[in-house]
Amino acid sequence: RQERTHLSWSKVGCRKASARVILATYYVDMVNGLDTNSGLSEALAWKTLDKTQTAPIVAGDKVFVEATADYTETLTITVVGTATAPVVFEGYTTTPGDGGVATVNGSATRATGLTPAAGSNFYVFKNFRFTNHTAVGAGNLTSDFFTYKKCRFDNNTGDGVNGDLNCLFEGCYAHNNGGDGFDVGGMTVFICCISHANALSGFEAEGGLFYKCIAFSNAGNAFVTILNTFHVFIDCVVDGDVKDTTIGYAIGVAYANSQVAVVNCVAYDCATGFSSQAGLDTERSISRNNLVNANTTAYTAFATHSGEVTSAPAFVNEATQDYTPAVGSPLIAAGFGPGTNGWIAQTGDVPDIGAVDEVAAGGGGGIKGGNMRGGFVNG
Repeated sequence: RQERTHLSWSKVGCRKASARVILATYYVDMVNGLDTNSGLSEALAWKTLDKTQTAPIVAGDKVFVEATADYTETLTITVVGTATAPVVFEGYTTTPGDGGVATVNGSATRATGLTPAAGSNFYVFKNFRFTNHTAVGAGNLTSDFFTYKKCRFDNNTGDGVNGDLNCLFEGCYAHNNGGDGFDVGGMTVFICCISHANALSGFEAEGGLFYKCIAFSNAGNAFVTILNTFHVFIDCVVDGDVKDTTIGYAIGVAYANSQVAVVNCVAYDCATGFSSQAGLDTERSISRNNLVNANTTAYTAFATHSGEVTSAPAFVNEATQDYTPAVGSPLIAAGFGPGTNGWIAQTGDVPDIGAVDEVAAGGGGGIKGGNMRGGFVNG
């Protein structure tokens, strides 16, 4: 596997905060576009993604990509955005902003759908699918400051997606890849992301924040964090699916100054539920109100320090990956929340454990073709 290179904070520097400004908007249409067009309207759209890097786009520009057909090319990024003016690519179906998904398809012949240059790229991809590549679906291990929103990475021979420092993933879905689902660097944030049926780990990061993420049936580990940084898991679910997942939460570096928090998470049906280096399971770690059940080994050098639940989680329908708590589930109102703080009066419901809250009707219905409703994103 490629070794990571640690990059100095000096490359980021100190920037004065400013409003996000879109300088220009461009359009790409695989079926009706021409690379000789200006790209400045749907009627004058470019044909290829690669044209965006040879045309005069600059930091702060936005590119709408219409899903008229699969894009069968590798987008090699050379134009660089900035922290206050990232370059934004957004897929759509018929009307810009409609949430439609644009597909970049490797056709089992191209290595990757997206190759950033090394360094701080500051790109945002919204509503994209990267599928069927002979290596990685999107990215590489030297690209920083990438944001993916509602993107899908599937059926690639290698990892679903790669990135390095300071990446952000929201509502993304990685599945059936030959490597890891997500493989990224440190200071990365995952919000409501899903990873399943990958040949290696579901999520691998040097460190970061995982909030309401779900990993099931990955052949390696579900969550892996590997360097001296912060390791925070809130409201996450691991379903090892009859032990085909090796470790649910593998926190792998024994540095006393690493920050570890695991709160309201589920480690279920894995070979090992939680594992860390011994130096991480101290008063420096916060591990509260986790459900740990049906693992061959519950912990290796780790523990849930208070509020642990050890009975079966009783999901609505594990077979269809609906991880909503069923009526009577021990996940309900068993979480760690504001009421544990003596200076805050608890009002309303006590939090549930896990990524999906209890609903009155008793569940969401598994893999959905759009949004997360108790089950998974299938964009």
